[in-house]
Amino acid sequence: MSIPGNPSTKPLYGKYSPAVLLLITLGATMMGFQFVGAFIGIAVAFPFYPGDLMSFLEAAMNPTGYEEMRVPLLIMQGVGSFTGFILVPWLLLKYLYSGSFAEFKVTRTDSSMILAAFFITFFFMGVNAPFIEWNQNLKLPESLAEIEKALRSMEDTLAVTSRFLTEFDGLGQLMLGIVVVAIIPGIGEELVFRGLVQNHVFRLSKNIHVAI
Repeated sequence: MSIPGNPSTKPLYGKYSPAVLLLITLGATMMGFQFVGAFIGIAVAFPFYPGDLMSFLEAAMNPTGYEEMRVPLLIMQGVGSFTGFILVPWLLLKYLYSGSFAEFKVTRTDSSMILAAFFITFFFMGVNAPFIEWNQNLKLPESLAEIEKALRSMEDTLAVTSRFLTEFDGLGQLMLGIVVVAIIPGIGEELVFRGLVQNHVFRLSKNIHVAI
């Protein structure tokens, strides 16, 4: 069966091997998100913090402990995600891969597939529930008690951060949260993983199922 051309299967970039392109994509994305985006995010978020720079940097080390860090934290998260998942892919496409965002044209999707995806999503919410409960109550052997303690602490910290980022005071924070938590990652991760990473993996494996 022939596979129709699309950004996931058409080799957009021929200058480098797909393995090199995969490493460049992942490395540049992580650098953009973790370092460049974080630095820019701090600069953009600081004016929204009611204090001096030293207190802001101190609060940024433990943002969930400071209510006034809610908006700055959302801004930092948004700037980091935009830099790593949208700006960096655009720069790679334009200057290294000889492509453009025009390659990622939206194709028409059958309405039955949209409906199926909707019901599958709700079905797996129910399927996930017992796994979530099992994960929360997981007990490792006594010999792994320290690992369990570390994992539990990490999970608790992430849960607190997630609640902090998704509890909003007013419409303005809600709109900012939607942009930061849903829109930027939704678009950016599609560009990075489905648009670039999946393309490179398909060219390496020659198997669309492996790429997906």
